[in-house]
Amino acid sequence: MTHEEKRERRKKIAARAEAGVSMSALCRQFGVGTQVVREACHEYAVSLPLRRRAPVDRPVFRQLQIIGRLLRGMSGTSIANELHCSKQYVSLARKAARAAGIKV
Repeated sequence: MTHEEKRERRKKIAARAEAGVSMSALCRQFGVGTQVVREACHEYAVSLPLRRRAPVDRPVFRQLQIIGRLLRGMSGTSIANELHCSKQYVSLARKAARAAGIKV
């Protein structure tokens, strides 16, 4: 991805954030981490939307989906694309699984 494409992506992220889209939705939509969203909003002087608490079972269920796909041998990138989450989130789920003693 060239610098111009990254700049355009940051501009789109900031515009969607200004429209009120949540940070987690922006991360999923653009396949980036929260830091990229924060930096895009800061660059274009956009206030981040208020944080909303997610239901407790959703993150756990998502991590179980990721771990299941890792156990089947899928790559982190393909999991992130399939589940519409960032590669960093897949990496965090992998680390949590290893810490719990699951060999992924």
